[in-house]
Amino acid sequence: MAFLKKHLWILLLSGLLFCVELRGVISESTPGGTGIIFEDDSTDRAAFTAYITALDADLERLLRPGRSIRSGIPVRIEVLKDALPADWAIEWRGRTAVFQVSGDYAAFWRDREFRNNLIKFLLLSKVNMRPDGWLEKLPRFIADGVNSRVTLQTGSDYLVNTTGGYFPGLRSAVLAGDQVSLSAVLSDPDELIATGGAVADFYDEVARYLLDLLYTISVNGSSNALEDFIILSCQGNTFDDVFAATVGRWFQTAQLNPVITSGEAAGGNSGATQRMDLGIAVKQSSGDKALSLEELLSRYMEMRVFNIFNPYPASELARRFDEFRTVHYELEEDGKKVSCTADILDLPRLYAEHEECRLLPSDKVGELALLLHASPLLVMDQLRACADALNDIGRLSQRESQEKLSSSVAAVEKRLALSLLVESELERVEQEYLPLKRNYPEFFDNAVDTGDVLTQDGEEFLDARESLLTGR
Repeated sequence: MAFLKKHLWILLLSGLLFCVELRGVISESTPGGTGIIFEDDSTDRAAFTAYITALDADLERLLRPGRSIRSGIPVRIEVLKDALPADWAIEWRGRTAVFQVSGDYAAFWRDREFRNNLIKFLLLSKVNMRPDGWLEKLPRFIADGVNSRVTLQTGSDYLVNTTGGYFPGLRSAVLAGDQVSLSAVLSDPDELIATGGAVADFYDEVARYLLDLLYTISVNGSSNALEDFIILSCQGNTFDDVFAATVGRWFQTAQLNPVITSGEAAGGNSGATQRMDLGIAVKQSSGDKALSLEELLSRYMEMRVFNIFNPYPASELARRFDEFRTVHYELEEDGKKVSCTADILDLPRLYAEHEECRLLPSDKVGELALLLHASPLLVMDQLRACADALNDIGRLSQRESQEKLSSSVAAVEKRLALSLLVESELERVEQEYLPLKRNYPEFFDNAVDTGDVLTQDGEEFLDARESLLTGR
């Protein structure tokens, strides 16, 4: 009898689960505690559960840093057999907020607004704001950015996304010298989304980039920037005002505190490199005045979209190293300052002959740190050797410094030439073996559905051929 009493709760629970199973209801839960109830077992249930699990985990990750430990509103998602008038609805069961989803999974995957409302529901609940009261006030770009992150994490681009973040549109903009205004892209996204194609993809990427920026600030700050952004936005503040109060305030405050010296960054100090990712660590000149918010954001964006996992193209790195070789300095002649330029190899002589040039080596090391941050491994050791040679100016004799610097610069130039050849060959091979869909997407996207014309065997044969050609 004692044994029966001790284990009675297990027997009761087993009976309850059995009854639930008989009724056809399936219950699941994400590691973050979000319950999912299915009224019917469907072949699409696994994909939906995988998406919700990844979504819940990503929201937990975005909201975790800089935030006091406190629970949000309990939530549950219910997938119903029957269709709802608007595909979704929010109900309350006591203190638990319930998001009801129509059993038409096709509508969920097809309709961006449908997914966005579910994302907003979970996001608001996690920051302890009633989702039915604030859903319409939360800017859509936050949900679009989250959806973009989750889609990458659960899709074929997962590896690319996890290795430091991949922003192809922003990379192209930076390489072209274009200034990307987050406000212009995110303040009024409806037209961009309606345009579709690459325009809508770029909008999603910028929204994802903003979340990445807010997460970085939260990790290095005292509060959660995304939570602050959500609260201020729901209060009716404009994008520019909210951005200035969160991102802008943090960047301006961080600039007042020395982060690292340029010599530490180029020398590969691991602790310094982590902080350098903030994009404000290295000033290109020891005499720089404080940078504007636009300059800080531009520098951060460049350092975020280019890194050792997604380095500069070889041609861009070669161009930047060529610019790096030019030294700008000022000398005083007849009581006037005269602007001068010289090649990097002249630095040992300039250091020895002119007092005004004593800070030039450390300034150039700072510039080199920016290149090191986004250089491929093929060139990294040579760039570090060049930084060492610059740091040794003034420690070694002029002749020794000259020889060491000349040797290291020549080694960099040689590796850059090799990188150009390697990249060119990789591009050739890529084009040769790319699936046809990558080069002719319009043809495949507009292909006519054969319907019931083909037999089952014929359909399976064509599906196999299409998979081979499209890489899916």
